[in-house]
Amino acid sequence: MKRAAIYARASCNEPIQSQLNMLREVAQRRGIEVVAEYKDIVSGTKARHPGLEALMADAKHGLFSVVLTNSLACLSKGT
Repeated sequence: MKRAAIYARASCNEPIQSQLNMLREVAQRRGIEVVAEYKDIVSGTKARHPGLEALMADAKHGLFSVVLTNSLACLSKGT
């Protein structure tokens, strides 16, 4: 079974809780184990994104092999 992280961010056009619920459902339908969830309630290009920073650190340590997010733009600090 693939191990995944979920990432949700306030600036991704849907409420964070809606993003998390939808991504949990996607993981369940595809048989993916969610091992971590990260979220950022801040938006903007200058703001720190501690959730994204934690996700990146955990990815480097091999905690998961897949990241589920509402949009690839959510992974970009510039959007």
